[in-house]
Amino acid sequence: MYDNLAHAEAVAKHFGERYGEDTWVVTVDPAHFARGPVFRAADLLKDAAIGKEVAAEWLHYGEYLVMYRIPPQAIRDETPVCRGTAQRRAVGVIGSGK
Repeated sequence: MYDNLAHAEAVAKHFGERYGEDTWVVTVDPAHFARGPVFRAADLLKDAAIGKEVAAEWLHYGEYLVMYRIPPQAIRDETPVCRGTAQRRAVGVIGSGK
């Protein structure tokens, strides 16, 4: 979860383009969240980054790890950000049309 919509969209676009996947940004209303642990990604990753060059450090600005299920009533909007280009293969597809 991110604390900034523009940054969340940039991260979604980055991963959509990098992996050729469809990506969305889902906005939520935290008033519906249960009480539970929430961690800042920067705090969790600070020891892992010592002595290393972290090229993808920007991905974790304003990022939070929520350790519980977000209830469906908290979801306010789902916005598509990137349309993927990955070719998916299905197993057992019937009727190829040819």
